Amino acid sequence: MTAVLVAERYAVRARGLTSADAARLLPVAAGFSAVLSIALVSVKLWRTPHFAYAPTVVMWALSTFGASLVCRVLLRRASRSSPKVVNARGLTSWLLAIELGLIMLPVPVLLLVKSVPEEDMTGWLWPLVNKRWLLALYNLSIATFLLLPVAIEHWRSRACADADISAAILERPVAPVHRVTAIGGALVMFAWCWFVAGMPWHLERHHRSIEWHEQMHFGALQAISKGYLPAVGPAATPYGPGSQVLTYSLAKLMGPLDLVSIRQAWVAQHLIAVLLVGLAAWWWLGIVPALAVMCLAIAYSPLAFFYTLADGTYTGFFGWANPLRYLAPLIVVPAVARAAMQDSKGAMFGLLGGIWGIGAWLAQESLTTTTTAVALVLMLLCLTRTVPAPRAVRIARNLVIGFACVVIPVIGYYAAHGAARMLLQAYFAYPRAVAAGFGNDWWPPQDVASPARLSYYLTLPFLIGCAIPTLWRLPEVRLVTPLDERRTRFLAFVCVQLVCYQTALLRSDSTHLMNAMIALPFVLVLGFIDLPRWVGQSIGRWQVRIAFVLIAAIVYPGVWLTADLHALRAPLRRFQAISPAAEAGRERAAVSFSRTRPLAPDEPIFLGDPALSVREFDTFASDLRAVIGARKTYVVRLGSIAGSWIAGGLIEFVADLTPAPHPLGGDLFTFNDQVRSHIADHIAAHPSDYEAFIGPSWTDPEARAFLESHAGAVKLEERLGDSTVCILLSSIVSSRP
Repeated sequence: MTAVLVAERYAVRARGLTSADAARLLPVAAGFSAVLSIALVSVKLWRTPHFAYAPTVVMWALSTFGASLVCRVLLRRASRSSPKVVNARGLTSWLLAIELGLIMLPVPVLLLVKSVPEEDMTGWLWPLVNKRWLLALYNLSIATFLLLPVAIEHWRSRACADADISAAILERPVAPVHRVTAIGGALVMFAWCWFVAGMPWHLERHHRSIEWHEQMHFGALQAISKGYLPAVGPAATPYGPGSQVLTYSLAKLMGPLDLVSIRQAWVAQHLIAVLLVGLAAWWWLGIVPALAVMCLAIAYSPLAFFYTLADGTYTGFFGWANPLRYLAPLIVVPAVARAAMQDSKGAMFGLLGGIWGIGAWLAQESLTTTTTAVALVLMLLCLTRTVPAPRAVRIARNLVIGFACVVIPVIGYYAAHGAARMLLQAYFAYPRAVAAGFGNDWWPPQDVASPARLSYYLTLPFLIGCAIPTLWRLPEVRLVTPLDERRTRFLAFVCVQLVCYQTALLRSDSTHLMNAMIALPFVLVLGFIDLPRWVGQSIGRWQVRIAFVLIAAIVYPGVWLTADLHALRAPLRRFQAISPAAEAGRERAAVSFSRTRPLAPDEPIFLGDPALSVREFDTFASDLRAVIGARKTYVVRLGSIAGSWIAGGLIEFVADLTPAPHPLGGDLFTFNDQVRSHIADHIAAHPSDYEAFIGPSWTDPEARAFLESHAGAVKLEERLGDSTVCILLSSIVSSRP
């Protein structure tokens, strides 16, 4: 009882703090953080003398403490000259939020110095780069500058100010659209999206060589064609089980399973994403702003990875670029925010939860980004008293119910086939490895001069800068309670972009950065339209718009460098007929070479590597098919041959081999030596499931396990380029229909 009374007494004192009181605590919080951070890196340096980050942490810790002393002096002087501004209630909440953020700064430092079991594993396919601390620092920044000030102000005020409520109610709501206008706008948007990304694609005459990202899918698709369950075993994929099923289904729909049909499946998924983003933009913004969003999206967002070439063929980043990976949060989060304001029925949130489940089935990114963005938006709506907390809890419950209605039948289907555990293992294996540092990197040195580098560093402050005037009335520093429809809509898109951007922190380059910008076009257009309403009363709305455009141009120069009329005219080439002479020349060149259609025999099969031709690789695959036949085969990627990494799945696909029913492995899931040893143990324990082996050497653990478990195995060698490919054949072949 005494502890409760003491806690209540301190709570009352905390609510009554002034800005001057809060300013005095800044050096205390910074000093605590500095001492603890320096202690953590000192212990790490004592245990690991080669730890390189200790001087950097010490420098930043001492600099932060020094800056806190300077801020305290400046705030003390400002309180004497402008007491009304400095002693504003909202400023006190901001100071307390910053102090809490400072106190939590040792958490990223702890993640920097703490080792993980993965660091002791050997043979990683790509190096481990510890970026857990960077993700923690990023989310701590969001909490400090977006969530905590609102939470502290909510806790200190306890009641809404009448002026804030009336001001929020007087904000002009989003105007309803007439039905005829809405239908017309939808048709215009559909036509524009089809013009940008729709058929004809002319991929049957597109002679682009195979890129290594594209190779990663062939083995899994080949396994499905041989009767294996999607997303598990030999068909396991790190890119999302639903995306794999959709790719295979579309490829089979569009023709025989070959290079053309698989590329058409990727382009068809891109078209679906373009249509959904376009219709979402039309639904939320109206036709004119939606067209602006789409123009920005095809210039700088995941929608920019596919485009029309000068000869009228459609091309892009096959095998990797897929906007469907981030589409769920873009659709679900703004809809949840608006439905929460309108107190919609539970069925609406159940439907949105189902869309969330479909997105999670398509890709793991949609699971995490939608979860985090919805949680962030609902917390902010509760703290601004836009949505009561009990309603927010019911919304979350209904979302989870809708999510479960999609996910449980899928898991149940796999459970009926005895593969539910394998599905979950494959689903989370790659994200767990990436979280441990697998494949993470820093901004590449060859990309230092790229305009995207500025976007990489300034995206977080830009988005926080957009969110602050949405939640606070400036320059009074008063919390807006409750938020109106426009503020809620803009806040939802900002939160989506804040959450999606985190993937660029792990794999830091211009391509991954642009891939994470799914909501940026919405933020830019809505910022241009709505921000002047909230900060332009004293400055002038057009002055705010001009300033916003200039800031956006500085932060995202890539948008304006690529958003030109040429990009808007380029899709017209797909609808123009090419000359009969050129068409005849293409037909003569595009001799069908099995599943490598439409690549010509004398073209290089791998992008950027002219050493290995399609003819040579197809001949190699034909010889393999003749030797191996219908044997169940395990293929190890062949490493670097003439500068190219040849995936085992590509060999299985072109040679039309039957994959062995191996556990989690293949081209991308063999992260390290531990995984390869696990597969070798499986080969030794289940010799009847492995009737052939293909790899770069006889000394690989998989090859040794095959030789030890298959008495009398036949050894063969084939040449591919300048390298030798090792082949093992079991002397006994199981009889199968």
